[in-house]
Amino acid sequence: MRILLVDDNALGRKLLRHILEDHGCEVMEAANGSEGLQMARNMAPSLIISDVFMPKMDGFQFLHEVKTDPVLQRVPFVFYSSVFTDRNDEEL
Repeated sequence: MRILLVDDNALGRKLLRHILEDHGCEVMEAANGSEGLQMARNMAPSLIISDVFMPKMDGFQFLHEVKTDPVLQRVPFVFYSSVFTDRNDEEL
């Protein structure tokens, strides 16, 4: 499985990359949504995992761009974040 991991936190990307690669996944990395969108369009990932808050293009805008792109819209997209930790954050 080819996974695109998008996160501005290099340590977070490194940790998740190791976990995914240990399970046999091929992992591509991007540091923000703009970079991630370009990589997704060029490399056709099987899955996108993205942080929510990033510079240049945040995860919400990145998700919007992916889901409105005819080629990418069917790619599963997973948000993850260490910022939201309270039950009230589930609404967002």
